[in-house]
This record gives sequence, structure tokens and C-alpha cells, in this order.
Amino acid sequence: SSKSVVNSVLISREMPVFPGFLEIIRVVPLIIKPNFGGGSNGINMNSVIYEKSKAINLIKQLHFYQNMPIIAEEYIPGYEVSAIIVGNKSRIDFFSEVELSINDKNFFKKEVFGLESKKISPSTKSYHLSNHIDNSTKEKMCKLFQSFDKVEFMRIDCRIAENGQIFVLELSPDCYIGSHGAFQEAFRQHGYDFDSMLELLIKNSISCQNH
Repeated sequence: SSKSVVNSVLISREMPVFPGFLEIIRVVPLIIKPNFGGGSNGINMNSVIYEKSKAINLIKQLHFYQNMPIIAEEYIPGYEVSAIIVGNKSRIDFFSEVELSINDKNFFKKEVFGLESKKISPSTKSYHLSNHIDNSTKEKMCKLFQSFDKVEFMRIDCRIAENGQIFVLELSPDCYIGSHGAFQEAFRQHGYDFDSMLELLIKNSISCQNH
């Protein structure tokens, strides 16, 4: 999905996003990443840049290899959490929040949840239930979720700064729901096994089709 389009949607819903895009190149550190794609395509531990000249070089390099727009956002240290939502336009069946840990670290000062921890060494990551997101933001997230047509579940990824400020990173209505991901881990830690999670998703899908 287009990260710039996602940001536009979030801003229209009065939800906080990272200060970003190329006009803030004077601010460091930055995280440099492709505008499109999932699965941390083009994002790794080298994506956090502390010098303007290196940021420009990485932007040029990524643009050459990825052949797409590249965005630069201010890197803000903090916790990385995911809100997991299941439901439809008339009701929310499930809402939970999980916090990411990488190598038993949950507050990230320079780390990126990118290629290394997602694809190369996924065993380094884990999730546990958390409560960073305030009720007002949860309500906005649910209303945002319900504003979309034909969306039955979603993962909303956020960075929580040390002062508690929330920045939304990504909306994923087609997120990974398999084992050891944030989505399945949220259900597991609420007592659902994989089959019962799928049963809830199927029932919700049937309900959506009947309305």
C-alpha cells in the first residue's frame, strides 16, 4: 500500500502520524523507506540515518533499486505496538493491543522492525499484551476501521514515544494472520487457539456478507 496515501487518510481522521517526507530532510535521525510495499521491503537496520548526506545517498539508492517514490520520516525512539481489530460497520468483535520486543528489548532507540527481525531471524521477535493506546485513540481507530468498505480485520501499527505520544505507522487490512505474528499473538494471549481465531474470523465474514 502507499504510505503517503495512508498518511493522508490518517490525517483526515485526526490521527497522529510521523513528521515526514522529504521536506524535513534537515531533521535527523531519519528513517528512509519505499513508499509502497509490505513485509519490510527495502527497510532494514541501515534505514535509520543520522547524517543528511547519507540520507540523500540512501534515497537515491533505494529509488534506483525499488523504482518507486521514497519517503523520509523523522525517527522517533519508542515502543512499537499493534492494534488488532476484527468486526464490521455495525460492531467491533475484537480489539487488542500487543507490544513488540526484539531480542527482549521493547523500547527502541535506533532499532527498526525490518528485514532482519521479520525474515532473516524471526525468532528474535516476540509480542505481549500492552496498554499504551488511550481510549480516545482506540475509539478513533475503530471508527477509522468501520469507515472502510469490505474490511473485516485490520492491524494498525504504531510507535509510542517516551512521553506517551502515539504515531501511527501503517494500516494493514490484509495483514499476516499466521503463527507468531502480531495478529495471531493477540488472539493467543486472549485464550484463542488458531482454530478458534479462524472461527471468529469466518463468522465475522459471513455476518458481513449477510449485511
